[in-house]
Amino acid sequence: PSKSVSKRNSSALVPHTYGALEQLLEAPLEEALASASALLRAAPTAAAATVALIRRLQLDESAAAVRPTVRLLAAWGAPCAPATAALVELLPCVESETAKELLHAVGCLVAPRPPAELDAVVDVYRELVAADRSLLLPVIGSLAELPLAPATRDEVGEMALHALLVVDESDIPALARALLAVASPERAARTAAAVRASVRGASAGTVALTAEVVAGALRLNAPAAAGYLRALAREPPRAHGPLDMLLLLLLLERGIHSGDARAALVKLADAEGGGTALELVRACLVDPVLAARAADALPAACAALL
Repeated sequence: PSKSVSKRNSSALVPHTYGALEQLLEAPLEEALASASALLRAAPTAAAATVALIRRLQLDESAAAVRPTVRLLAAWGAPCAPATAALVELLPCVESETAKELLHAVGCLVAPRPPAELDAVVDVYRELVAADRSLLLPVIGSLAELPLAPATRDEVGEMALHALLVVDESDIPALARALLAVASPERAARTAAAVRASVRGASAGTVALTAEVVAGALRLNAPAAAGYLRALAREPPRAHGPLDMLLLLLLLERGIHSGDARAALVKLADAEGGGTALELVRACLVDPVLAARAADALPAACAALL
């Protein structure tokens, strides 16, 4: 649905704008959120309502208030310079849990602007991580959604690469997504090695989810995808694991990288009389979690290899 409303509804709100915006800060939560929903959808009041809701978060940091407010901001908040300034001001002042929730919505609220003008946001993120290491992963995920300058993207990539070495297994898929979102073609091989190494010894569920995430991220970052797949092709067949096979099957199903995935599968099939490819397929199919995802792609894989 569009964030705009009809001209008749928008004009009806204008005479009461000032009082309605005041109520966003002063009214009980349910009443404030109900009013905000209408104000955010009206073009004349969307920016001011967005800023008011951001400022309200500092007044009530309970989970009952923060989560629905952030959801509303992410869905309907107006990305604008005042909202960006309010976020930069607010983030260092709130509790860690509030910051984690708010970081998920920053990408929806930061005003579209040249990368150089996002320096204030990046600087605040650096301060957050320096003060609280538990914010590292949400900060990396949020940064990956912003249109950063190349040097800053490389900095985020370095942060993500180092984080992959120490995070809990459950955080690997989200971190892989952020890492691939900022990966440049020059860093693709290093990124591939880091992601593949991170799932060694991981559960089948983590491997399956990481393959899904990586496949999705590669479809969105074509230059990095080409480098990632080239790096995969250079690996000896025995160095491939279930993550690699499942990723190739997912890419083969659909998307612009199906040709590269097909070539990689043919190479695996030709190696050692097809033994390596069969072992990898078997490794995917013997585990119920991996099999549920791999089986859908097997007909296309068989057609590619015949």
